[in-house]
Amino acid sequence: MKRNNKIIIFIVIGLLILGTILFFVFNKKPTNNQDNNKEDIIDNNDNKDNNEQEDNKDDDDNDSDTPKEEDKKEDNKPVDNKDKDNKKEDKKEEKKEEEKKEEKKEEPETPKEDNKDLVITDDKVIEGDYHCITIKSTKDITIELKNTTINCSNGPAIKSDNENKVEIKIVGTNNLSSTTNKDLDGSIFTKGDLVLTGNGTLNIKSNYDGIVSKKKLSITSGTYNITVDDDGIRGKDRVEILASNITINAKGDGIKTTNDENESEGYIRILSGTYKLNTLKDGFDAANYIEINNGTFVIKTGSGYKVKSDSSAKAIKAEKSVKINRGTFSIDASDDGIHSNNSVYINGGSINIKTADDAIHGDYLAEIHGGNFEIYNCFEGIEAKTVNITGGSIVIIATDDGINAVDPELGENDTVRSSKVTISGGTTTIIAKGDGIDSNGSIDLKDGNLYVESTDQHFQTALDHDKTMTITGGTLIAVSKTIGEDDTGPKVSSIPMLINYDKGEGRIVLDSLEYTPRYGEYDAIMIASTKLTPGDTQLRYGSKTLDVTLTNGVTVYGVPNKK
Repeated sequence: MKRNNKIIIFIVIGLLILGTILFFVFNKKPTNNQDNNKEDIIDNNDNKDNNEQEDNKDDDDNDSDTPKEEDKKEDNKPVDNKDKDNKKEDKKEEKKEEEKKEEKKEEPETPKEDNKDLVITDDKVIEGDYHCITIKSTKDITIELKNTTINCSNGPAIKSDNENKVEIKIVGTNNLSSTTNKDLDGSIFTKGDLVLTGNGTLNIKSNYDGIVSKKKLSITSGTYNITVDDDGIRGKDRVEILASNITINAKGDGIKTTNDENESEGYIRILSGTYKLNTLKDGFDAANYIEINNGTFVIKTGSGYKVKSDSSAKAIKAEKSVKINRGTFSIDASDDGIHSNNSVYINGGSINIKTADDAIHGDYLAEIHGGNFEIYNCFEGIEAKTVNITGGSIVIIATDDGINAVDPELGENDTVRSSKVTISGGTTTIIAKGDGIDSNGSIDLKDGNLYVESTDQHFQTALDHDKTMTITGGTLIAVSKTIGEDDTGPKVSSIPMLINYDKGEGRIVLDSLEYTPRYGEYDAIMIASTKLTPGDTQLRYGSKTLDVTLTNGVTVYGVPNKK
């Protein structure tokens, strides 16, 4: 009995052990074993879902070292850690490539600057390259060009659509070029007032005009280099320049205004600056007035003084008046040097003129009150109905008349003979192939020094006047190649005056007065001066001498040539 009980106990224990073994075989879970060297056996059939659920639970609950199902190998093979690392690296590289592609999508390519059109509605600093710039603002606006390049192929480089004032500040070096049309004809074009400031440089090229304002244009400073197929700078109502360095090469006019309807507008005023103008037409052209207070001016018009222009190619021109107070001028003109259809006033300056026509021309009035003039090439030196010289040093070398006083409307048909030349100061030297001074009216010498040579043989005279020549002061020494008695009116002098008709050559001396003609022989000498005193004296001319007696009036020796 006892033996049977023992057998039963062993059987029960054996069954329990067998059951336990079977339980673990069919229900074994992955272990959190600290020993990483044991292999995990995966059931590929009934327990697959259970194992996945357990793996997910382990991932959520803790940072277990138990491998995930997808990292285990089938068929009871161990995991290859090297392949696993390579796959992770590949995924990282793919992710980086995707990120780069996304960044490129987020940052689109910037268009080239020179293809950009810019619209401005408020104050702005402009840098870089642009195609065309349009200002659209109803208020006054200021823009700053700072090392900017603007190449506009279908209009002005800078255009303002409204009549508000536009101020452009020039900083650094800026380049503007435009292909535009006659309605929007400036590389800079504004319908309102335009002000240019700054100490930078602005280079402009245009198939029409350079800088245009349909109202007032002011330039306070800066350097401007303008090359255009028409006008360089144009303001309708006015152009005012304070101090600038301006170079213009133009197939039209250099600097001009156009408003001739309002007498208070249409003017050019220059305070100072440096100007180099090379134009096929006029250098300065003012619809009404031009006033130059100072500055340095180099002006060439047309083909220069050697070729007379068929169109207007005057260096400085104004309809109403030209006024020059100071400045240095070098003029080479195919037309008149300084011209007004009314009046010219020159108060000072250093003026060098070479011209194919008149050096200084005012239809009705030319007044010179000071300055140094070197007019070495001209047709006529000074021409106006009335010429007044009160001061200055003037040298004129003319192919026709040195000074011509003529009515612009009547010309030689002026029966009233109202034209007049008056000299009351300064020193004037004239060398002319025509008449030295030709007045269709009278000549008055009140003071100053007047030296005149007429070098032509065709009965031109040093002093030709249809009415009276009156001498009340100053000093006169004049020589003529020939003098026709019928060519001149009477000469009246309240001071000693000597006229000698005789051929001579070389230096002329009378008391303290002396003069050496520049061109060869002469047939007549005229001398008058407040430095002479009545009485006996001697005239020396070249190798000849003549004893004369002077009076307070005109003393004549010899016989004049006649026609």
